[in-house]
Amino acid sequence: FPVTIQAVHYYDYIELLNPSAQSLQHWDTILSAGKKVFAMGNDDIHNIFNDKAIGRFVTMIYGTNADASGLYPMLRKGAAAAVWLPQEEKESLFQKRIRIENIKKVVSRILVKNDSVQIILNHPVAKISLITSNGVLKASDTLTSKLSVPLFPDETYWRFEILLQDKTRIFLNPLYRQTDYQQLARNEAGRMNVSGRSRVRVPHPAPFLVSISRVDARLRTSNH
Repeated sequence: FPVTIQAVHYYDYIELLNPSAQSLQHWDTILSAGKKVFAMGNDDIHNIFNDKAIGRFVTMIYGTNADASGLYPMLRKGAAAAVWLPQEEKESLFQKRIRIENIKKVVSRILVKNDSVQIILNHPVAKISLITSNGVLKASDTLTSKLSVPLFPDETYWRFEILLQDKTRIFLNPLYRQTDYQQLARNEAGRMNVSGRSRVRVPHPAPFLVSISRVDARLRTSNH
């Protein structure tokens, strides 16, 4: 990738998933450069009456309040996830809606303790993967509901991918190091002091509250 992708500033999100492209390599490149950029999924379909095409790429948001005052702050914190649902030829809008609602119940919690991270799900899934700096697959396990992995000081971020039995893929936004920058200014070497002066930021409270997809808009139009 050109160096410019690492040099761009002043944005919070990347459209990770859409029908034309999936920008996983771009995202890992940006995160590896130390940028705190989060992911969204978007159908990018301007005709919401195309029932077959909508509802494949979804953004899930965590939170406790389903209005703008509750959702915008959660988005700014990265408390969201991008979801890629497989295309089912004969699936109705209502069936898509049920699948999307069920995804909200997948993640139970993410815990960081003693330099390790653990993800706990509410039921077993096909696969859980943890990706770290430069897009390296750090760990994975199949047919499980949890994964625990140690965190190393030279890693700048960690992100989970979850593969469900029906091939739905969930891309959680990254955990990243939040550093005491005043201490860094005092440090002649300018290196992150991991022993107590930096902490891992976990932008994932539970549970998912809202799903943003064109399925909701389409169902509203069909009720009028």
